[in-house]
Amino acid sequence: MTSRLEELSSYMDTRSQDVLMIGICGMGGIGKTTIARAYYNSVSYHQFEGKAFLSSVREVSSKGGLVSLQEQLLSEILTEKRVKIWNIYNGMDMIKRKLRFKRVLIVMDDVNELNQLQKLAGKNDWFGPGSRILITTRDEHLLNGHGVDQIYKAKGLDDIEGLQLLSLRAFQNHHPSKEYMGLSCKVVDYANGLPLALEVLGSFLFGKTLDEWRTALDRMKENPEKRILDTLQISFDGLEDTEKQIFLDIACFFKKKEKDLIIKIMDSCHFYPDIGIRVLIDRSLITSVGQRLSMHDLLQEMGWKIVRQESPKEPGRRSRLWLYEDIFHVYTGNTGTEDVEGIVLDLQRPKVASLNSKAFLKLNKLRLLIFRNVNFSAYLEYLSNDLRFLEWHGYPFKEFPETFQSKELVEINIRYSKAKQLWKGVKQFPKLKILEVSHSQNLIKTPDFRGTPNLEKLILEGCIELHEIDQSIGILDGLVLLNFKDCKKLKSVPSSLYDLRALKILNLSGCSRLDYKLEELECMESLEELDLSRTTIKQPSVSLSLFKNLKMLSLSGCQNQLPETGRSLLSFLPVKGSSMMSFCSLIWLDLSYCGLQEDIVPSYLPSLAALDLSGNNFHSLPASINAFPKLEDLSLNDCKMLQTLQKLPSNLNYVTAQACTSLETLDLCSLQTSRLNLSNCFKLGGNQGHNSFVFTMLRKYLQGYLSFTHKEYQSSPMVPRKYDSRPKFDVVVPGNEIPEWFSHQSLWLSKNYYSSETIQLPPGFIDSKWIGFVVFAIFAIKDRDTSSFYDLDLACSIKIMNHKWEHELDSRCLSMVHHLESDHTWLFYLSGNELLDITVSQDTIKTASHIEVMFSAHGTGLHVKKFGVHVVYEEDVLESRQIVDCPEDENTELGGGAFTKRIHENRRGCFDDEPQAKRSKLPQ
Repeated sequence: MTSRLEELSSYMDTRSQDVLMIGICGMGGIGKTTIARAYYNSVSYHQFEGKAFLSSVREVSSKGGLVSLQEQLLSEILTEKRVKIWNIYNGMDMIKRKLRFKRVLIVMDDVNELNQLQKLAGKNDWFGPGSRILITTRDEHLLNGHGVDQIYKAKGLDDIEGLQLLSLRAFQNHHPSKEYMGLSCKVVDYANGLPLALEVLGSFLFGKTLDEWRTALDRMKENPEKRILDTLQISFDGLEDTEKQIFLDIACFFKKKEKDLIIKIMDSCHFYPDIGIRVLIDRSLITSVGQRLSMHDLLQEMGWKIVRQESPKEPGRRSRLWLYEDIFHVYTGNTGTEDVEGIVLDLQRPKVASLNSKAFLKLNKLRLLIFRNVNFSAYLEYLSNDLRFLEWHGYPFKEFPETFQSKELVEINIRYSKAKQLWKGVKQFPKLKILEVSHSQNLIKTPDFRGTPNLEKLILEGCIELHEIDQSIGILDGLVLLNFKDCKKLKSVPSSLYDLRALKILNLSGCSRLDYKLEELECMESLEELDLSRTTIKQPSVSLSLFKNLKMLSLSGCQNQLPETGRSLLSFLPVKGSSMMSFCSLIWLDLSYCGLQEDIVPSYLPSLAALDLSGNNFHSLPASINAFPKLEDLSLNDCKMLQTLQKLPSNLNYVTAQACTSLETLDLCSLQTSRLNLSNCFKLGGNQGHNSFVFTMLRKYLQGYLSFTHKEYQSSPMVPRKYDSRPKFDVVVPGNEIPEWFSHQSLWLSKNYYSSETIQLPPGFIDSKWIGFVVFAIFAIKDRDTSSFYDLDLACSIKIMNHKWEHELDSRCLSMVHHLESDHTWLFYLSGNELLDITVSQDTIKTASHIEVMFSAHGTGLHVKKFGVHVVYEEDVLESRQIVDCPEDENTELGGGAFTKRIHENRRGCFDDEPQAKRSKLPQ
């Protein structure tokens, strides 16, 4: 409570003479009233000329009206026993007249309507200088509508605080006894930080035995305490009908699902999700976390209870079904009714259920059906024509029921189905926008599209038996995505397909038998993404002048030569001196495994940002890529003949050259990028254990930090000293040598899949000339299961903390596909300006006492041997005198001559000759 009270006090700012209105918002039971009351009680009378606490504004105004609250307000502040107000407007006038010159503190608790604020504290000028109006509510939109000065968002309790509160109620002590500790932690976990739940459950469990605690825990998971749910349901009861529907759908079906998916489904049901979801967030009923929507566990249980109460004993009469037992009951007993609106069953593994498919006959109001890994053993006779959204992963039938044609259906997703043909003839699905039948290996032909004129996405990826595309595809004027990836038996497409003027994304990857001409694709004027990888490209019969809107192009694996010209199949791409009318918008180009040599690479692509040249026959980097002014990412993986990387484009941010086994030299002076992956490049540096050049790169990067901050931002006091917008330093190389100056090094605990290192921070570190952290890990891949589908991942999480709080500064993951032949080093730098981006006040950050670096290894065969972290200060960089300089007459390539010698000299001087300093520093 103390930290929350301090934070709220900073919002109230009693030193200011301005009139401030401050809101406290959060879900029911989160502790808004408690913190408001605590602040009210902490304020001494001499700070204000009067103060008033209006409790339960929502409840009081609904019973006694706003006049009674106006009377209470004036009576408490003026210390008069009875203030008589005749009507609301008389009360507003009296408040303005009597309090206009008084410095007052007013708390209005549990406000739920804007009208209440307008009649009790309409404007700031109603009150004297220095007055403070504190408003608690569940509705953030209400606070914004009234124009409050700041909003404090009430937070749940952490586990330690939760355990203390539970203990006070259940044991009348600050800590549970040893035998109750495990059960107490389970209760705290169940409450998930909600103070109301901890108070109610703690009071209920007071004096109970261990067995009674266990029984109570089991019961509350099935039937949460009524007082808790009743408090939470107040917010739900105030919603519009469509908002209630959205809330219940999220609670029952879509918690922690992607926001875009939820909006799409809710929109198909005419629930107006954009405004509805905004209302639910404002009223603290749901939260938006990244791109997903979620809610508190107890709010979800409230939603479940609301649905169960629709029919306590018969699931077939409820609006929503989401539990396997209830769905099994409905489909085996054929007890479904038209009350059922949505069914979602997501099984982790495929399960064959002897379900009665005739049960669908009674579900004629079903608007939402999602089955994942559910098989039916009988024939499907009926699907509701009221369906808006249909997803059936592994749909087990050959086609849809003959009577199925929904005029409201927006999406069909039956990937991995057993369907041979979706429907025969013309079926009316006028609102259908998405049809996904990917990986349906029995599908032989597409349906007639004349009944789906508004289709926007058609996904047929992995339909390996598909060989016929209906001619009607040409009528889909709104189609923007068409995916035929790996349709290996597809030999031709209707000519009408090339008339799809709105098409933006076309994927023909792996259609090895498909006969097409580039000039036909050129007619698709809106095309932005084109994947022709692993296809046979015929030489264009005319010069290509369009593709002006194309942004992404993949030609990976296209290796056939054109015998009549001797040129590569890539001859249609622009080369030096050619017209640049075509491909002028291209930002991503994949030319991997095309058998290219240095002279057969496009010479100028003005917008290109990412280029993949992996698996080609280069001995050195094609000179033409220096003419790509916006190139940032370059992939050269598996270029077995590549020997040197010189004169790299200055604008590169990331270079990956994994498994370039002939690579010997790297021009560090032209290398401006600070993100580099050179795994399995064993000739680089002379031997497998030698990775000193990485630390030379690090010194160069950190010297650039000082140059950046001092030159670019020294004149601007508005920019934080630690601000640095450059790309992050992140390098992977062969080797296992870590300098001794690395201040914190730890051996990996082999029995665990994770291990961590904690660093104690000195007092006042945030104000020192500390600039960041360097982190490393030494790892190898051994005895990997080559049949495994999954990549190997090495993840790192960095947290800043003290004994009361912790916040994540950074998390990153290194994914590995290649087998590693020896030890490798992953080294990266975390800038201090990361502290400026987290949602914690700088005053709070100053109380940090530790940094924790945690590595976790995921995947069989990945072994981490050692890891560590080093704190970097400005003086470390300033004293690092061996800055990488690049005189023109000196060999500055890694792998040869004077530069390599200088690295070895630096290492001897740093490790062998220097005395141990009080604080480890970078090599000098």
